[in-house]
Amino acid sequence: MVLREAEIREGYRQLAEGKAQSPLRRVHIDGHAHLGTVLADMAPGVTLLCGVSGVGKTQFLKAMAHELGTLSVAYEGQAPSVRLTGRVLHGSSTKKGAPPPPDNVDLARAKTPGLYIDTARECFDVLTQVRRTSDEELEALRASAAKSPPHDWAEGALRYVLSRQYDAISYQELDRQNPEVGEPRTWFYHELTYKGTAYGPDKMSLGELAACVMLQALRRAGRGSIVLLDEPENFLSPRARQRLLHQIVAWSLKQKLSVVVATHSPEIAAADSAHIPTYHSTRP
Repeated sequence: MVLREAEIREGYRQLAEGKAQSPLRRVHIDGHAHLGTVLADMAPGVTLLCGVSGVGKTQFLKAMAHELGTLSVAYEGQAPSVRLTGRVLHGSSTKKGAPPPPDNVDLARAKTPGLYIDTARECFDVLTQVRRTSDEELEALRASAAKSPPHDWAEGALRYVLSRQYDAISYQELDRQNPEVGEPRTWFYHELTYKGTAYGPDKMSLGELAACVMLQALRRAGRGSIVLLDEPENFLSPRARQRLLHQIVAWSLKQKLSVVVATHSPEIAAADSAHIPTYHSTRP
């Protein structure tokens, strides 16, 4: 999806004016071994967490992901109390004519869909699975799994972010061979076709794989979801980072998502000048 400059400005304007419809309004974490007590009001749409390594950005995302049931976190000692409140925008609540949802619902209890993506970890997991699997096993797994259907936004967004006109873009969900404790049952094999040649993750650049992982994950996020992105800029060029953020903003507005991004990237953090709500953290 190619975004025109006017569309980009309009997306950021909606965020700046608080017009984005999204579920997450407040995060309250108490008793966390690293974070202590945190009470954060989350603005509609997209929120950036910016800070040096070690201040707790990833811990903040993981605590939310654990509460939503999208990530299992092994806490030492007593688990912290985590409460996510806001409005329910998934399921039947999105039907036309439904009354406006309240803003103080416990979103975990309301089973709000969640998605947590650590870009670097996902990329290396995909590459590890490819290398663990023989060519014959991989061919058999792929032959028994359906390819993802076409998706105009995800495919257009990848071409836009990477500035490359791919012929085709797809992924397959494959069974994990001999999964280790705590690993998910399946993994995603990504495939790109460029100038008639199809190639998989082991032949992609890390930038291509990172963009595939991020955008294909976002396409799977249901309407009204909470999406937690840990350093989505990994392996991307400065220009691609900026373009990725433009697409995240556009898709969050369309799908009524709450997107929380932890980042070190100056290209993404510079979006503060475009009025994305940003929390800057420093080491005490």
